[in-house]
Amino acid sequence: MESSAATPREADTLPQPMAPPVAPTWDHQSKRERRLARGYHDVSDVRTRLHDLRRTNLVLTTAAAVVDLACFVGIGVTVGFVWRWLPWETAATVSFAATVLMARPLRALENLVHEASHYNWSRTKWLNDAAATFLAAFPVLLTVGSYRNSHLRHHNEFGTANDPDLRRFMTLDMDGLDRSSPWRLAVGMVRRLPRYETGWIRSLARSRGALAGVVWYGVLLVVMRYLGVPIQILWVALIGMLWAMLVTLPVLRLIGESEEHLYSEGTIFAATVSNVGLLHRWYVHPHGDAYHLEHHLHETVPWFNVRRLSKLLVKSDKGNFGGRRRFRTRLAQYPKRGEK
Repeated sequence: MESSAATPREADTLPQPMAPPVAPTWDHQSKRERRLARGYHDVSDVRTRLHDLRRTNLVLTTAAAVVDLACFVGIGVTVGFVWRWLPWETAATVSFAATVLMARPLRALENLVHEASHYNWSRTKWLNDAAATFLAAFPVLLTVGSYRNSHLRHHNEFGTANDPDLRRFMTLDMDGLDRSSPWRLAVGMVRRLPRYETGWIRSLARSRGALAGVVWYGVLLVVMRYLGVPIQILWVALIGMLWAMLVTLPVLRLIGESEEHLYSEGTIFAATVSNVGLLHRWYVHPHGDAYHLEHHLHETVPWFNVRRLSKLLVKSDKGNFGGRRRFRTRLAQYPKRGEK
């Protein structure tokens, strides 16, 4: 029987786990005035195909937002009927599971707002912002403009004291998360969640998106009541939607944000991680957000093409991009290098 162990030559080509990152100090980061270098140059095969990959599809993106909204509202209304039909013990259990599930379409809508900040719904700017505002931003208490102002600073001043994501990263000591086991990761998340949640709620209190979102949900309730949904069902549905928005979604977003960067590294390429496991792609980082490194290299490639971009980069530059790329496939995992 042949041995299943990899030879030294084979082992060099397998994805290699990284050691836990060394957290940088805020003093070190605050002295950085220029954003980190990109750290990667595209090969010619990628450059020739970027034009096609950057094409937007307003119909597809609008459909994705409508489906996400339908899932979110539909689950909420279903919870309302569950409380009418089932004993309270069963209804409470179903409601908890439902709010965990409802966080997914909310997270997906947030990622579509992210897409809109790069004009990846449509290159026609007013159309991009109008569609994304009413179908994605208001339902998650955001405005496209305010999100864009913050997010583009993250791209344009990556790794400097003006990078808003870095400030949050350092405040929460994301590099200090222990990912050696699911239990230790969960403990680290629970310790960081109150500060993260408090900061988010404070930002909502100052946000025009929150006020617009309240109006958006008020209109939604009026329309649903007009369509004949009983008022008692609507109130229960609203409570479930608020719980998913204010409690479950921040947990999911904290997990996602903690996975995206290693600010202790010296280039954008080295400091950015793609999270490509099935749970990542479907639940934590939907609509292409899982391919975060690829996004930072080419932010104008829309969500529905970013996975194709990733495969193209690996195929066209297997030794460089494929060999150096950082990724993870599980939540409790330090990033690996390889071709996944």
